[in-house]
Amino acid sequence: ADTGARRPRRRAAAPAAPAPAASLPALTLQVASSADGRRLAKGEAVQLSIRPSRDAHVYCYLQDEKRQVTRFFPNRFQRDSRVQPATGLQLPGSMRFELTMNTRGVPETVACFATERDVLAELPAGVNGGDFQPLPAATLDQVRQAFVKVSGGALAHESLELRAR
Repeated sequence: ADTGARRPRRRAAAPAAPAPAASLPALTLQVASSADGRRLAKGEAVQLSIRPSRDAHVYCYLQDEKRQVTRFFPNRFQRDSRVQPATGLQLPGSMRFELTMNTRGVPETVACFATERDVLAELPAGVNGGDFQPLPAATLDQVRQAFVKVSGGALAHESLELRAR
């Protein structure tokens, strides 16, 4: 009788154990622009602020005025894609590249993806090229679909449209 009383206590204590990774809150991602909702002047420099809700690997792409898609983060200036929520990421920040509104005034889109693990090497060739190089025939939707597939759906995605005045 004495042993039977202990077993239920052990079972009751089990939920107090550390939660498995699967029960973490959903990963979210915030992408904000220095323009803060306003329209940009043609050629105006853009600063982005990227903040995941928890430690994550972040990848950012630009669909330019010619509808070409280019990965600009991670890049040759910062190869590590890991971003912590406490510090976030400023792009381009101190990295030696610029993001500017095109001189034609055509809307452009920035799309960022956050994943639990580094998946860059697993992306198919059509959506995984060098940094600052247009991806061959890729659309942002194809990039998103590739991230969904390689991450098993465990990702956050945020897009931001850049519009000219």
